[in-house]
Amino acid sequence: MDTNSPQFNNDEIDLKDLLKKIIRALERGTKTVILSVVLGAVLGLAYFFYSTTKYSSSMVISSDILVLSNIQALFEPFEDLIEDGDTLVLAERLNVDPADAAKLKKLEVEEVFDGENPSYCEIIATVTDNSVLPQLQDGILAFLENNEFVKRRVAIREAKYNVLIDKIDKDIRGIDSLKTRVQGNSLFGSSSSGSNILMMEPANLFRVSLEMAEKRQDLLGQLDLNESIELFRGFTPSSKPSSPSWIICLVTGLAGGLIIGFAILFFKEMDRYVRS
Repeated sequence: MDTNSPQFNNDEIDLKDLLKKIIRALERGTKTVILSVVLGAVLGLAYFFYSTTKYSSSMVISSDILVLSNIQALFEPFEDLIEDGDTLVLAERLNVDPADAAKLKKLEVEEVFDGENPSYCEIIATVTDNSVLPQLQDGILAFLENNEFVKRRVAIREAKYNVLIDKIDKDIRGIDSLKTRVQGNSLFGSSSSGSNILMMEPANLFRVSLEMAEKRQDLLGQLDLNESIELFRGFTPSSKPSSPSWIICLVTGLAGGLIIGFAILFFKEMDRYVRS
């Protein structure tokens, strides 16, 4: 107990001495830290006022041909084009003016509805001017629809629907002809060898004819909706910028200034210690 007490006392004295030194160093560098924090805040607000304002908007599309991963793969090259500032190629692919393409700063594709509807996805555009959103929306839809992979599958489905509709039209004409003959009793007759009577329920013909007509109408509806991409929700301009935020700029400036202030203070104290 007695042999350890001096060690504890020495440690306590050392800690108190260290604390006093830190307090004196902070007192000597208070002005430096405050000046650095103020300068950081000014720089943060200056960045906010002089940086380009950006707006984010999203559109939701649906496709039973392309899934989320397909659309993400198609838009992946756009990231490099935007980052490299290659507005001419970007404008060509989106079919917009190069001046409008230059206002596009980011294009993202994300899942929507939490996987409940895998045919839906959200396209998020970050622009410097909301006025380009309508042209950008049309360009995105046209870009997806004109993809060769998509066009081929749309053409195959259209051909299938047309074949089925033609077949149903032919069947309906045959049923209508048969109904006419039944109503005119031309299917009932006799031959010299005996009775040759075809028994047929007219109501069945009308039922089959109605079912065929309904099926034909369904196929016409599917043919009319045979689109590769459907717009579920278009871009909606937002008056509130997505970036920069003056609060984030101010807090970042304050934090940066505080860190730099303490760093300056640390090196000044180290230099003072070495000199002494």
